Amino acid sequence: MSAYLKFHWQLLRRRWPWAGLIILILGVMWGGLLHEQQQQTRYVTAYREYLKASAKRWANRPDDAGTYGSAKFQLASLKDPAEYAQNYAQSLPKYISRQRSGRQIYPDVFYHVMVFDSNGKDPFHNNETKATIQELKIVTQQKLVTLFPTRMLTNEKTATSYSGSEEEYQNFFQRSSQRFYTTGWYFLEHYLRQPLVLVLIISCLMMLIFDWPQSLSKQESQSHWLRLTQVSWRRQYYTNFINKAIGSLLILLSILGIFLLGSRLIAEWGSLQYPIFIWQGLKKFAFKPLWQVLLLKIGLCYLLLLFAFACYQLLAVMTRSTVLTTFSAAFICLLSLLVPPVWWSPLSYFDVQRTVDHFRYLEMGAGNWWLTIIVLLVWTGLLLFSGDLIYQLHERRNGQQMYLGSHKLKGMRA
Repeated sequence: MSAYLKFHWQLLRRRWPWAGLIILILGVMWGGLLHEQQQQTRYVTAYREYLKASAKRWANRPDDAGTYGSAKFQLASLKDPAEYAQNYAQSLPKYISRQRSGRQIYPDVFYHVMVFDSNGKDPFHNNETKATIQELKIVTQQKLVTLFPTRMLTNEKTATSYSGSEEEYQNFFQRSSQRFYTTGWYFLEHYLRQPLVLVLIISCLMMLIFDWPQSLSKQESQSHWLRLTQVSWRRQYYTNFINKAIGSLLILLSILGIFLLGSRLIAEWGSLQYPIFIWQGLKKFAFKPLWQVLLLKIGLCYLLLLFAFACYQLLAVMTRSTVLTTFSAAFICLLSLLVPPVWWSPLSYFDVQRTVDHFRYLEMGAGNWWLTIIVLLVWTGLLLFSGDLIYQLHERRNGQQMYLGSHKLKGMRA
């Protein structure tokens, strides 16, 4: 058995030509981080010019002295991200209070990026304003690396629940809610979502699955080397899954680890204590530190990888074709983009962001993190057991056919 494990691991090590795929994924991720930095620079430059023009326009208008002072206040704060976050955090509750009471805007308020619509009303219904205030309170009190420039915290329901006009929402998003994830930890946490997860899963499948369908096909002619190992097929079946599980974990951690190390050359890492929004109900929310959310996302990615490899093993037994197995397994993963979410379906949890921040459970009307783990592990086990059972039935049928064929041949000779 030890010789078989060693040989199988050598087969996995021969996947080094697929390192080009890993390099491509890393290149896209580093390119995305650089793009975020470029977008941030363009945004801050354009907003600074907007504030300068606004200050110049309002300089000689006594009735807009507060607006003029607000523009100058923001221009001074933009020189330092920490100072800007502190002043934004102090400005938001002040602006809400003064806007609701109808009082004039004072110079110590970031008037231009606040959230009220043209009628002076708060257009939100899902605690965006409260969540932003609480987030910034944690950031400023703990002196964490902030997102720059500081903007409103939105969520999955913001676009559909915004009570203002479509034009107002577009203006709001461009000016008051656009965030830039320009540090390593922040970028990884924010973009570790369904599209990137699908890319990682399908990439792992492509790098690791090609030998097993071929070995099954060759076993039909009784010529494959596995017949010489004197290891039962069932042990080979489950050992193959374990090896693939270990290999995929190494690939996943290598990609994420190398990205973080490389990102340090072009950006800061950020703060692992940064507060991340988590749903607790349609009107309730809380915050978890970034390191906890990132661990949950990586753990969920790995559970989805195990599910994908269980699908691959079942498909390999059924098709015994490398091409059909590869495309079928990838197709099942991509179906997660189309099927409606239900608590008992593993495809519902491929949207890692909505699962980890609990919005998926609100959509389904049921579920929690432990149920997610149970569903994925149960489906993984069922698929593995089904593949084992189908193979045993196939072998039994082949054995019966060979037995009947040999007796028929003996009868003919007699």
